[in-house]
Amino acid sequence: MKLLALLILLLPFQLSSQEMFFCEAVDKSGNAKNAGKEFTIGSGGGFIKILLKLNKEVGSNNVIYDVYKVDNGKEFYNNTIRMDINPALTWFYKEITFFKGGEYRVYIYDERDKLIGLGEVKINIR
Repeated sequence: MKLLALLILLLPFQLSSQEMFFCEAVDKSGNAKNAGKEFTIGSGGGFIKILLKLNKEVGSNNVIYDVYKVDNGKEFYNNTIRMDINPALTWFYKEITFFKGGEYRVYIYDERDKLIGLGEVKINIR
């Protein structure tokens, strides 16, 4: 129990060197365009880009995006997306399609299952 409490306290310090953006586009320099925490999509689904900026090289050949829908504070598994990347990158993004409205939490892990990014977004349906 004490170890779990310690990990929860240290998690913000481990993730403080990253920034996650939910946005409509990413330019060639890694800047988010029309970033936000809430997006409206059509009833047939819609996509947003998830940009992760790190303060150092990612050092991994692939990353894993785990997407959870959050309802009343509880997480429900939605999707896992794997992406190959260049280990020298300090930023990267992935376009993810959403089909249902709600609040979502996205975790990004490196190839060693180390959490390197965490963010939340709300999706509204038109």
